[in-house]
Parts: sequence; structure tokens; C-alpha cells
Amino acid sequence: MTVSAWMPNSRKVMDSLMERKLAKNLGDLKAALFSAKDGEVACNAINKLTKHAKKGNDQAKKVLADYVCDGSINHMRGFACSGLAGAISEADNEFAKVFLRGLTDPHTRYGSILGLIKTSGKGAYEELTKIAGEDIQRIQARWVLPSIYLDFLTRFSPIKVTIENRKFYNPFQLFGAGELIEAQEGYSFNPVEQRPIEDWPAHLVVIASHGGDPFVVDLSKSDGKEAPVDTAEHGAGAWDFSRVAPSFSLFLETLAK
Repeated sequence: MTVSAWMPNSRKVMDSLMERKLAKNLGDLKAALFSAKDGEVACNAINKLTKHAKKGNDQAKKVLADYVCDGSINHMRGFACSGLAGAISEADNEFAKVFLRGLTDPHTRYGSILGLIKTSGKGAYEELTKIAGEDIQRIQARWVLPSIYLDFLTRFSPIKVTIENRKFYNPFQLFGAGELIEAQEGYSFNPVEQRPIEDWPAHLVVIASHGGDPFVVDLSKSDGKEAPVDTAEHGAGAWDFSRVAPSFSLFLETLAK
């Protein structure tokens, strides 16, 4: 056999060996992930699977998808969902059903939103607004919000938005309809004792956070359409709020600059 004839065969053998080794590695990672009782073990397996998935490995994507649906550690299911969502492309539309199912699960909802948008494009909007509609009902049962802000939650913000730029020393989180009620925890509501926190003004609703500093709409100053947005430094003892913007609309404009 000539050298030129031998080299292609050698490459085929090497490629075959590499594929077998990778398949075994992915099989071992799947076994480790699904048998994990500890979050750290599961996290390590998910990180490795995500790296393979980002390189286009379909087997790794499927393992992550299987864990999103049937994993035993809930917060790791959410982590796997975020990893899968970050690894897929528009061509991976077979995973749309995984993300559609994940929208109904609070542990996988956030990652599923990104995944559904990537796999379904504009078709994801209807499903996302359905979710927002359910959350809006809970919100309206608790507060009478200014109509502009309520419309924002309903139509444009089914999820939390994180803004990272030079303006903010920490990521700025603008809460969506799905997180708004839970976002009050630690400010107006004590989730451990399941009771309101007495020193929090009841007319202030936390709509955003920057490094733990709350940004609130002041319902006592609402005209039904708009309300001012204030902020205060956390950990300073008493809350000392100052004005950020005279309306929610202008607050959004400030964030966009």
C-alpha cells in the first residue's frame, strides 16, 4: 500500500476512534448527571455537556434536553435549560417542544424563554404573552398599577431583563411580570416568616434592582397612567428614597441612554 493510499485510511481509523471516545465520554457524563444527588456533581457534568453542545454535538444537546425534562435536582434542571438554550441555534427547532414545556415550570422558565425564541422565532411571542397574562392576573389581584407600567409588563416584559454596561457597576435587573411578586421578597415581604416587613412603605412596588438597591414605583403618586420611580440604598438602616424619574416612561428612556 502506498503512503498516499494509507493516509486516508489512517484518518478514518483515527476519526472513528475519536468518535467512539467522545460517545463514551458523553455516555459517562449522562450517567454521572442523572445519578447525581449533589448539585456540584450535576453542575460539573452540565458544564462539560454544554461545552460539547456549543461545538454542535447533537448527543450532548439531547442529554441536556433529557435532564431539563426529567432531571432530579430542580435548580440544576434550570441550569441545564440555560446551557441548552445558549448552545442551540435556529436550526435546532426539534428542541422547541422542550422549551415550550419548560415555560410552565418555574425552575426552567427563564432558560426556556431564550430557547423558545431561538427555536421558534416570532412564533414564541404568543406563548410568552400567554404566560405574562397568567402572571398579570396575580399582579392585578395585589396592586392597582399605573396603566403604562401594566401595559409594559403585559406586552413587552414577560421576563426579567438584565442590563450590563458602563453605567452600572453591577448588572441592572428590570423585573418582568413573571418575577414581580417574588421581587418584593426581602423588601416588603419576609419569605421566611411569610409576613409583610413593617418598615417598608406599602405604596412602593419594587420593579428593578441594582446591586440590591431597589427601584420602585410610588403608587401613592400615581395618576392612573403614570407613577414616579424612586430608588434607595440598601443596608443603610432606614430607607431613604430619592427620585430617579417622574414617570415610568421616562425611567425607561433613562435606561436606554
